[in-house]
Amino acid sequence: MIDVSSSLWIELAAAACIGLSGVPGCLWRRSGAAGQPTAIAFNLIGSSVGFVGLVLHARSNEVPSLALGALPVGQLSVALDGLSALFLVPILLVSALGSLYGASYWSEREHPGSSRRLRLWWGIIAAAMVGVVLARDAVLFLVAWEVMALAAFFLICTEEERPEVRQASWVYLVATHLGTLCLIGFFSLLAHATGSFALWPGLKGDGPSWLPTALFGLGMTGFGLKAGLMPLHVWLPGAHANA
Repeated sequence: MIDVSSSLWIELAAAACIGLSGVPGCLWRRSGAAGQPTAIAFNLIGSSVGFVGLVLHARSNEVPSLALGALPVGQLSVALDGLSALFLVPILLVSALGSLYGASYWSEREHPGSSRRLRLWWGIIAAAMVGVVLARDAVLFLVAWEVMALAAFFLICTEEERPEVRQASWVYLVATHLGTLCLIGFFSLLAHATGSFALWPGLKGDGPSWLPTALFGLGMTGFGLKAGLMPLHVWLPGAHANA
């Protein structure tokens, strides 16, 4: 049975609002200065709506879920539980505060050539992170994960005219996709062992003895590359410094 709660719909609406925050500024090229306050407004509204959803979720003892249908592989399934809500707090907060900070740090007046791109990908990466923590299917998780990775790449290379920025962004892109390949292997093995791409149905007891070790190695490498876990942090110093 599908349990659909208003708090989950609110979080999805918040993600859509944040993800679209940079779009108007890209469309209004003749009046680009209006794009920045519009993006900030969309981001603040989306984050505020997201926090309203979290409050409603906290007042409920339910774990709302939504299944929108089948993907070519896996299911389009999302849910909101306590752990998801915990991660949504910093995502929504940083998204809103970063948008506000960008008004002076990377203003349209001082950076007319790149501020639109920065606002666009800032909204997309925040929305993708919301998708990552709400996903309840491995394929949907990987789609949101990949959108997040590509958005981060475009954010890093905002000043693409600088050679050191281009180098750092390409190092990051290679590293994050090596991690994604490991995660594809991780979820493929997990689906083979459980019979489903759902997160997380639990491992079968009759699996091969090497499966837990393989899952641990692939998961540690895939997530460790993304998190910059030593010694997998080769991309991190250059990417953070140039971003």
